Amino acid sequence: MFYLFLSGAPFMEIIANICAIIVTFLFIIPCHSAVVAACTRLLGAQTEKTYEKFKINPFVHQGLFSIIALILFNFAWPTTSYMDTSALRKRKKSVLLCPFAGLAVQMVFVIIAGIAFAILSENTEVGYEFSEKIISIGGSYSNMNNFLGMIFYYIVRINTLTAIINLIPLLPFDGYYFLRAFAHSKFRNKIRKIADYVIIAVFVLFLSTLPQRFLLPYVDIICAKILDVSKIILGAISG
Repeated sequence: MFYLFLSGAPFMEIIANICAIIVTFLFIIPCHSAVVAACTRLLGAQTEKTYEKFKINPFVHQGLFSIIALILFNFAWPTTSYMDTSALRKRKKSVLLCPFAGLAVQMVFVIIAGIAFAILSENTEVGYEFSEKIISIGGSYSNMNNFLGMIFYYIVRINTLTAIINLIPLLPFDGYYFLRAFAHSKFRNKIRKIADYVIIAVFVLFLSTLPQRFLLPYVDIICAKILDVSKIILGAISG
């Protein structure tokens, strides 16, 4: 949303972005977090923090900085589920189930939103144009169908970007499980201590708008492909 304000986006587009943020915060991130917690439980976690991830309360699944990042930068990260890996020393790579399960859940919601966009485009004039690595939704911004199309698109975009960011192999992102699988415990402990600095660095980087200028265009390319694939899936389901 920070970049939308800077770029002078239409008011209805900003409202659509807010709606997509609310959907992501209330439903998608909690589902992502619960699935990762279920994987940690499956792998032997017995902690109270892990059980908390099955609660409906969305604030259990995200910290303050993640909520701020979701509002400003359109990506989030679920709070990590603590897992004692002492029982997994001989099969440490099993922890990779966690980030991939979270990624899979994120992509399921992305495809659902993409199919919803495809249904809308089949029954209305709403569609998208892709030029110079930027997606624009066709139709008048005062049109309700176009407004819904923007919401579905931003759900795709927010959760695609969230999935990409969460693959970073550092705390607090899910990619930290890659370090659990491959890195020595001493190195992991050092990484754990700099988690706050990682968050600050991410905020500074996105406030500089560099990722928005150089990363988001490629995210839009991915989103365009997802919308195309979703249309094919819809055709296969309906045909």
